[in-house]
Amino acid sequence: MVVCCRVWVPMNVLVLAALVILLLGAGWAGVLIARFRDRRHQVIAGLLLVVALTHLASLLRVGDAWGVDVSIQLDDLPTIGAALAVLFTILLIQHVVMRDESQRAEFIADKAYLTELFENSPEAIVLLDNESRVLRVNAPFTDLFGFSASEITGKVIDELVCDPECREEAYALTQRIAKGEKISLETVRCRRDGTHVDVAITGVPVPYGAGQVAVFGIYRDVTQRNRTERVLRRLQKAVETTQLGVTVTNLDGEIVFVNPAEAEMHGWIPDELIGKDVRVFAAESHAMPMTPDQLKAVTSWNRETVNVRRDGSVFPVQLMSDVVRDPEGSIIGIVTTCEDITRRKEAESALRGSEERYALAARGANDGLWDWEVQQRKAYYSNRWKSILGYEEIEVEGTIDWWFEHIHPEDRDRVQAELDLHLEGQSEHFESEHRMQHRDGTYRWVLVRGLAVRDAHGEPYRMAGSLTDISARKRVEETLARDALYDVLTGLPNRGFLSSLLERAARRVRRRKDYQFAVLFLDVDRFKVVNDSLGHETGDQLLVGIAQRLERCLRPGDVVARLAGDEFCILVDGIGEIGDAIRVAERVHDELKTPFVLNSHRVFATVSIGIATSESGEAAEHLLRDADTAMYRAKARGRARCEVFDRAMHARAMRLLEMESDLRTALEAGQFRLAYLPVVSLESRQITGFEALARWEHPGRGIVSPAEFVPVAEETGVIIPFGRWALREACTQMGRWMERFPDRRDLTISVNMSARQLQQADLVDDIRQVLADTGIAPQQLKLEVTETVLMNDPDFSTGVVQRLSEMGIQVQIDDFGTGYSSLSYLSRLRIDTLKIDRSFVSSLGEHGERAVIVEAIIRLARDLGIHVIAEGVETAEQLESLRGLVCEHGQGFLFSRPVTGDAAGDLLGAQTG
Repeated sequence: MVVCCRVWVPMNVLVLAALVILLLGAGWAGVLIARFRDRRHQVIAGLLLVVALTHLASLLRVGDAWGVDVSIQLDDLPTIGAALAVLFTILLIQHVVMRDESQRAEFIADKAYLTELFENSPEAIVLLDNESRVLRVNAPFTDLFGFSASEITGKVIDELVCDPECREEAYALTQRIAKGEKISLETVRCRRDGTHVDVAITGVPVPYGAGQVAVFGIYRDVTQRNRTERVLRRLQKAVETTQLGVTVTNLDGEIVFVNPAEAEMHGWIPDELIGKDVRVFAAESHAMPMTPDQLKAVTSWNRETVNVRRDGSVFPVQLMSDVVRDPEGSIIGIVTTCEDITRRKEAESALRGSEERYALAARGANDGLWDWEVQQRKAYYSNRWKSILGYEEIEVEGTIDWWFEHIHPEDRDRVQAELDLHLEGQSEHFESEHRMQHRDGTYRWVLVRGLAVRDAHGEPYRMAGSLTDISARKRVEETLARDALYDVLTGLPNRGFLSSLLERAARRVRRRKDYQFAVLFLDVDRFKVVNDSLGHETGDQLLVGIAQRLERCLRPGDVVARLAGDEFCILVDGIGEIGDAIRVAERVHDELKTPFVLNSHRVFATVSIGIATSESGEAAEHLLRDADTAMYRAKARGRARCEVFDRAMHARAMRLLEMESDLRTALEAGQFRLAYLPVVSLESRQITGFEALARWEHPGRGIVSPAEFVPVAEETGVIIPFGRWALREACTQMGRWMERFPDRRDLTISVNMSARQLQQADLVDDIRQVLADTGIAPQQLKLEVTETVLMNDPDFSTGVVQRLSEMGIQVQIDDFGTGYSSLSYLSRLRIDTLKIDRSFVSSLGEHGERAVIVEAIIRLARDLGIHVIAEGVETAEQLESLRGLVCEHGQGFLFSRPVTGDAAGDLLGAQTG
């Protein structure tokens, strides 16, 4: 079968039509093929299109020159079907490919989104396989640990960011996550440079590969947060035991710490306040927290305000707040100290009431007046008001704003708040003390009072009042307040202030069993030498310098005070053991090693320190006494050291006190007696003199040995009046012997002299007066001193001995050979007699070396022209040894025991008769 169609077409039309068909076909083919993204798909579609067009072209048969024959025969149907099949195949391929391309585009878009989240997350993220090897990290991770992505990819992360000792633990965590467990923990990891960083790690499992699980780890740097917490803990420790109330808040005003003093002041228990808003302390009208911007602009501020207790009662307080910053300068909290000033306010109120009564009588002449139209903010100021601030009438603007612009910036908000309270009807009258700027630029304290006039609705429309200059009163108040609590010279707390701090610390000990404190009592060694040599002005400079160095030795919470003169005291707060207090004492000694330069003089200063702790349970004032007792022990043991108080010291101090009291009573009651020990010529056995020995006939204890009471008398100063009595009594007895035996003008009387007596400025005058009163010759008086006393201050001793010798009084050294034995000073001093100590004499005949020493002393004395007396001669053997050594005189029980004055006279009479 043939289907034939004859079409006559002009050639030019035919050509034009062929071109149009060719262009349309090519265009459709290009669009169809371009829709394939893959080049392989484009090539396949193009080949199929060529096959289809070839099959269709075979159907066209050209007739004559002017026409085209189009004939379709039955055997052409397969060709047409194949062409159509090819076209259908192209369309089907296009549909399938385009669907795959769409799904692929969606997958790429999802992957790009996840990649965007991974790379741009602010957290440090790492993707690990289940063997802890790094698959991928983002930029924050490399920034946090200092590794580049190429350095860390494929490596085991635990070997890079963990210390060796914690790698096994970190690897175990990765295994737990790989098994499907989620973890969250805080730990420490290492950076590439070896530094450590605190991190919070979150690990979750994620599918990866064919049935595998990868670990998705998020690292958050918490170093700053932990540092802030550590800083806050240190702040908490520093203020936990301070004497004032202390509150620490974060930037939101939430209480993170409060010390016991603060809680007790407001009627709370410390734990109950943690987490509360700090405005729980503030009266509603005074709750005005600072904004973050305001906090950035200040470092500290103080104010007087009103706080509220737990029971609703209010009381005035002095608050001082400090902004706390970390090393980078970021604000991490606010520390506020609180002092209850109720008593001060009561005193001020009483004073103010007295002033008001006085001021009312002279208000018109002395106070400045002001009148304010509230709504218009216009104001009138009297000439006196202006003159108080140094202004002429035309120099002051007639507005209330001018007034507030001249209020001290630190007072302005408070004055505005006080004024608002009155305008709102919450106070009966307006009264404010604040500082205002004078015309010369300085600030003057003024007292402003006022009263608002209200309309029928209670709204203020006018307010008038007065202004008084109270600068002088404020200066006096500040001076009195400071003088009452602080030492004028050094600026340190004084004894009264320290006593209140000690009482407060003692109360804290009773409240808290885990709290202890210590008291260090300091006394400057040889301070009198500085005053006497360089003058009191230099001495004051030294005290100021010592005070400044002591302050550098304190820990947070410790307090140093000046008690009086050259005495200081340190309250060492919150000690764990006595070693804490000793370490403070050691810091003090170290700090004072460097000399002070005072008026071109280099002065070295040391202190003796006594330490007492609250462990003894003593009251506060007793602790100060105990520390003082320990300080005296330190001085007795050589100065420039510290001693810790114990009960034995207290017992000794009590005995010393009782002994001192008994000694003074004994002097007044005439309980002392003198016994006389003869001094004998070893050659003739004749008495040449006597040594006066003191005896105390105690009414309760019987005879008390001089070895027991003389050191106490020396330490307490009783030795001075006692020594005067002994000297006069001995010389008086000598006068009686002279009356009885006028031919014995060679007889002498020896009286012992202590170190404190020897340093008396009027010693020589006293002796001269006694000699004149008793009528004995100076040559008959011998003063006995130990060589230790002479060597304590050789230059001074030389001068005293010189003056005594010029009077004709003999000076002899007692117990020679047991002290310094400085032969150089022995040659300088005008010494008449050496007394060989009984310890050498008692061994004569037993130990050869003792005899050699005695012989050396006798030979030395003979060469220097000094007489010798041997003490403690008790046996005939000792006597013969001494005579063999040509010793001149002796005394001891071999000749006579100490006897009364009358018995001594009988001994003299027996030898004379």
